Amino acid sequence: RDLAKTFAKVHKFCCESPPQESASPGSGSAALAHAHDVRSEVQRLVAQGDCARKCLRLGLHSAGVSTGDLAEAKAMLHPLTVQFPSISAGSLHCLVAAVAAETLGARGVVARSRSSRPASVEVGPQSNASQLRAAFYQAGLTDRDLVAVAGVLLPARPLDSKLFQELCQSKEALQPLEKALTTDPDFLRYVKLFAGDVKCWQHDFGRAVTKILGDPGQPPLAPSQPYKYIRQLLRQLITEQDCGATLVLLGVPGAQAGVRADQARRLLAPLQERYAGRVTEVQLQSLAAATAAEMLGAVSVPWLPSHPGVPRGAKLEGARNVAELRKAG
Repeated sequence: RDLAKTFAKVHKFCCESPPQESASPGSGSAALAHAHDVRSEVQRLVAQGDCARKCLRLGLHSAGVSTGDLAEAKAMLHPLTVQFPSISAGSLHCLVAAVAAETLGARGVVARSRSSRPASVEVGPQSNASQLRAAFYQAGLTDRDLVAVAGVLLPARPLDSKLFQELCQSKEALQPLEKALTTDPDFLRYVKLFAGDVKCWQHDFGRAVTKILGDPGQPPLAPSQPYKYIRQLLRQLITEQDCGATLVLLGVPGAQAGVRADQARRLLAPLQERYAGRVTEVQLQSLAAATAAEMLGAVSVPWLPSHPGVPRGAKLEGARNVAELRKAG
């Protein structure tokens, strides 16, 4: 009875009170209209010429991936900064990058404002595989993310899934970045994947851009219990890359050498770069092995941050019999 009376009072108040107009674009319908105006202007801008590539370069720069001189791109946005002075430069850069990605077919892009990171080594058409990884890993991006947005760094190539079809068919002399995409085995498998599956590229492109603009799936480590966040990221990595059997090797004595063990360390490199000040390499590898084992169906694997990890030992790959396995450790 009391609840019904309370709702009746609320209803009467709402019906009798005149609507309040917002004096500034900060809340309510006025804020929605303001946001709609901004997005409409950004969409009009992005539709012109090669603006989408320039806008995405601004997004990469905000994540700490330097892509060269951005003076032209910033000058292109100057009219918008004048028209909408209440929007910060960082927020505008993230918004134009998100809209640019959407116009190219990216799916699930979430536009958010993030604080800019210091730019790493500059990357572009002349960058090799190691330079690309150094820049993108520092920004918390994986090889798959790197390949998905590679078109942003290749002005002479299409900025969509056609890029990967061209790379698979091209027989002409390639630039260093193009050569890295077609010769590095970890890059090449995603080039082939995106060349044959446009929807997969659209999904991965959208996910990569969302990470660049500030991915809620990559939370900052809390002062206490930071490892639970890393476990979440490891589970996501194992699901996306189907690499559980590879990461388990990092917890097997004697399996720390070999091609697959090296591949496992490369898979963990983005996380290691991102959380270098909080988690040691040994801790990350042992946690990855425990998480992978659980996802492969093992019972809950006990793990402590003080776990010493597994030292690298003799190579197990290629052992032909039980005696060689025992000898290897």
